[in-house]
Amino acid sequence: MKRLILVVLTSGTLLTACVKTETVKPVPAPVVKDTILTAEKLEGKWDVIYSSFVTYKNGEKSESLEWIKTKGHFIDGNGPVTRFWNDSTDISFITFHTDGSFQQTKRDGTQGSYMLGYILPGSGKWILKDSTIILTTYIDGGTLDYTYELEDNELVVTGLETETRNGADWLYINTFVIRKE
Repeated sequence: MKRLILVVLTSGTLLTACVKTETVKPVPAPVVKDTILTAEKLEGKWDVIYSSFVTYKNGEKSESLEWIKTKGHFIDGNGPVTRFWNDSTDISFITFHTDGSFQQTKRDGTQGSYMLGYILPGSGKWILKDSTIILTTYIDGGTLDYTYELEDNELVVTGLETETRNGADWLYINTFVIRKE
């Protein structure tokens, strides 16, 4: 009987020693992208990295320009567009101030921007409302609701603007991408 108990105890000890335990690898927390825009996030200086200006006259595409910072020039359907400025040095910024104003500046700090000059005046007002940013417009100094998409520190802003000029209906689709400095 003592031998049987000893064999059972020995076998149990051996089986216990052979049990494989697996360590559970921790599951990484999902990366949460910052997509909520608040006034505090909007305020400050932003680097303009892309702008696009598309014009339709009476429903027909009239002009399409885009500026890509990494390429350093405007592009239309036929390739780079020659302009009267040196596109490669036209680095622009837009600053949203706490008093509800915005201002475009060039690299040297002077007001205005060739990239955003097609879209916005050199300075104006901004209001953050629901899912839009209301900005002063280039055409008449009124305001326009721009939709936006925020992902971390990059903001894509798009607006549709219309006017009737010389009997023609004009539609402007303005898009710009800015990155927080």
